[in-house]
Amino acid sequence: MVKKILKVDLGKIVLVKLTQESEVKIYKIYLGFPDLLSGKSQNKLALDAFYVSPAAPLAQAILNHTQGEKIEYPSPSGKISVEILKIF
Repeated sequence: MVKKILKVDLGKIVLVKLTQESEVKIYKIYLGFPDLLSGKSQNKLALDAFYVSPAAPLAQAILNHTQGEKIEYPSPSGKISVEILKIF
């Protein structure tokens, strides 16, 4: 059986680790808009997630990437490193 590789896409809930300079934070984010939620399990997962607009720099940086990948993107306060820990 071939294991399906999930990619970050609109409507996905993603656990990410953000690192900027020496500060590290872990967030559960929902990529998209509330009206994209479908199914009870997704709704429960999204209850404690931060909503991130698809146009946001974080969203643009992680779109189409997979679990385990590390991505860097610029911000006004310096470079931010993002690691995709889990895709739900």
